[in-house]
This record gives sequence, C-alpha cells and structure tokens, in this order.
Amino acid sequence: MTQDKSPNVVAGLRKKAKADDDMGWMEAVLRLGNSATHVGWRTQMRAIKGWSRPTFKRRLKGFKQRHPELTGARWRGDPYSLPTQPTAAMADLVASLRTWLSPRASSFSAQEVKLSPIEPGGGHTGSVGLRDLDLIAKARAHVKSAKME
Repeated sequence: MTQDKSPNVVAGLRKKAKADDDMGWMEAVLRLGNSATHVGWRTQMRAIKGWSRPTFKRRLKGFKQRHPELTGARWRGDPYSLPTQPTAAMADLVASLRTWLSPRASSFSAQEVKLSPIEPGGGHTGSVGLRDLDLIAKARAHVKSAKME
C-alpha cells in the first residue's frame, strides 16, 4: 500500500521543487533593479523561463503569498519592490543574471529583453538583444546545471 503512495509523494516533491525554483527565478529577476513593472517583469520571465501571460499571473499570485512584503503595482506602470535583504544564494543568482544581461547595466529598465527578432547590423536602443546575449540558452543551461546538483 505504501508503494502506491510513493509515486504520488515523489511527484509532489518534484512539484514543490519546481515551484520553489520558479519563485527563486521570480525573486532574482525582480531584484535585478528592484523596480520592475508588471510588464517588464513578465517580459523577463518569458525570456528566461518561457512563461505565457497567464502562467506569469498565476506564479505572481503565489509569489505575493510567499512575499507579503512585496509592494508596488498600485497603478499601471508602478514598479514592484521587495524591501527585504536577499539571502546569499539569491544575491549570487542576481549577480549571475546581471553578468548575463550586461556587465555594465545597473538598472532593470536597461536590461529589458525584447523578444522581437533583431535585424542584422541594427541595434536596439535601450534594450539588450537576445542574439547578443543568448540569455535564454544561458538561463536554461543554468537551470539544468542547478537541477543536476
């Protein structure tokens, strides 16, 4: 009888681990500049994790439950803010994301990723091109390596 429950227990643990990983990525992206608007945050999560709008909204609801100290979004364009200090592991993840995005970038708005195709030879002002950074591939490789540990 315990054998019948063990696959369910394992599946439940995997779900919890995935939810914790998702919350970690959401916090890291928010802490990049600690001033992400709803659209900016959603755009980054789409670039990193491939989330659709409904997925982001669902994950954001869970994030708000885990982090009641989250402020902002009182009106359209009002950035979210997380006033607490990050853990050492979170600070390392944020530093890694900053390195991937741009070594000289200092604010979230300067790091936004446009998902539109980049024309050869033409740069996008105010955004970082995905071809230049290969952000999605790096993020997925990081996620895979973290799961292997």
